[in-house]
Amino acid sequence: MGDSRGILGNVHYCYIQIDLPRIKKKKGEEIMERKIGEEFQFDDAKLEVVKAHVDVYGNSYCEGCYFLHSNSKCCSAFKEKIGYCSEKRIDKIPVIFKKVDAPEQPATDEPKSFKNDREDGKPMWELLPLPDLEDVVKVYTFGAQKYGPNTWRELENAMDRYKAAMLRHLVSFDKGEEFDEESGLPALAHMAWNALAMLAVWHDKQNYKKEK
Repeated sequence: MGDSRGILGNVHYCYIQIDLPRIKKKKGEEIMERKIGEEFQFDDAKLEVVKAHVDVYGNSYCEGCYFLHSNSKCCSAFKEKIGYCSEKRIDKIPVIFKKVDAPEQPATDEPKSFKNDREDGKPMWELLPLPDLEDVVKVYTFGAQKYGPNTWRELENAMDRYKAAMLRHLVSFDKGEEFDEESGLPALAHMAWNALAMLAVWHDKQNYKKEK
């Protein structure tokens, strides 16, 4: 059949066999006839003939060619259904047909065997860049060794203080100081730590409001 397949928009160009007087048909084999306006079911799609006797760039398409292109099925699977493929045809009448509707999905009451966590909106923890977050963990460790673990949650005006510290590290980074002078850790890691501290303080306030 060659590689003469093509689809333009939702209209599919196809040569349908109408008459093969010079080819002896096998017993029980049917040669398809398609008329303008005719709708027919082919495999899992409903098609409608919209034009006939037209020149389609000299290409030859049969129903099997179309489904080979759209469904990646082997053309030989259609030979018994549509008669002769375009490679063997002598009389070819060009026909344009379009897809009428999508195949209906059978209704079923059976529950799905599994749930797609990505579609359920669950947090995708696996997306966290753990190697990069290690620098932030080192900032936590540096602070815990200097001030004690988790004492950062107890500061007054914590939101304002962490915001100011984050901006200081941002300015230092913009000036070319990529590492904090005291800790030796990346300035961006200190910025990320302060942002996370602000988020934690904000969550603490939200939880406090809910408890009241």
